[in-house]
Amino acid sequence: LSSQEQEQRTAAKRDQLLLQQAQQNSAQKSSTRETEHEIGRLKEVIAQLRNNKNSKVQEVSAVLQEREALRARVEALVGEVDALRRHGEEQGEAIRKHGELAQLHEGATRA
Repeated sequence: LSSQEQEQRTAAKRDQLLLQQAQQNSAQKSSTRETEHEIGRLKEVIAQLRNNKNSKVQEVSAVLQEREALRARVEALVGEVDALRRHGEEQGEAIRKHGELAQLHEGATRA
């Protein structure tokens, strides 16, 4: 082969290698863009999950506060019911005693 043909072959091989490198670089850039896009999408998902978590924490906190308020109200109502029950028992006892006194009085007036 002549030196000119060898130079042409060498140049063709060099051009082919440069073309392959350019194609690889292009594929890497495309892959990098896709990866960057995926990273951006994942960051958005993470931010949404954090917001949802914060919302759930606030919901749970509100439910717990409401539960404590209801518990306090129930305890207050139980106290009121107990007081009313005691008062009712006292009234029942007074009525019973009044009945006994009435019977004694009635017996005493007959005698």
